[in-house]
Amino acid sequence: MPSRRPWMRSLVISASLVCSTVFAQQSSVIGAVYPIKEKDALAALKNRAEQVDWQAYMANRKDGWKSNLQRELPIARKNLVRFHRPFYTVEQAVIDQKGAVIYPVGFRYNPLNHVRLPYRIVAISTLQVEWVRAKLRKTDRVLISHGDVFKARELLPEHIVFTLDERTRSRLDIQRVPTIVVQKGNLLEVSEYKYVEGHEG
Repeated sequence: MPSRRPWMRSLVISASLVCSTVFAQQSSVIGAVYPIKEKDALAALKNRAEQVDWQAYMANRKDGWKSNLQRELPIARKNLVRFHRPFYTVEQAVIDQKGAVIYPVGFRYNPLNHVRLPYRIVAISTLQVEWVRAKLRKTDRVLISHGDVFKARELLPEHIVFTLDERTRSRLDIQRVPTIVVQKGNLLEVSEYKYVEGHEG
């Protein structure tokens, strides 16, 4: 568990450094000493970084997000509200300090019985950014189903923008875009909004 007293952690680190220095000053060399022939690790990393084509890397990263993470969804053609009860399945046993199993692997529960989602989740494609801009609240989290996530971040600089991957889509039961998800008790209210291309207002 992280220390709740940062100053104490800093004091311990400082004391360790001082002790190491004193020990080094009082110790003597025993046996033969040989020069180090291995390359400096930091210099090797720097050299490797200078050889990377970062523009190509970023382009591949964009393509990778599109093909591997994003899930292209159909456009919502009518207003629709439904409710979804999310469940989470424990993938690794949760144990207490004594080693006793509290929640075994495979245990299913509704996390909304224990936590409060403090923001709305808005799922759109990049083509719907202008449509959603006026409807966004400051605390909203935006998920991009398909399109250029980096461009969406530029267009929505005041909001947190992520890629909508399949796992998240499934857990939130997002089926079409645009969709706004908000917690209502221990349920998720999933609202689809009719979207017509060319009518972003």
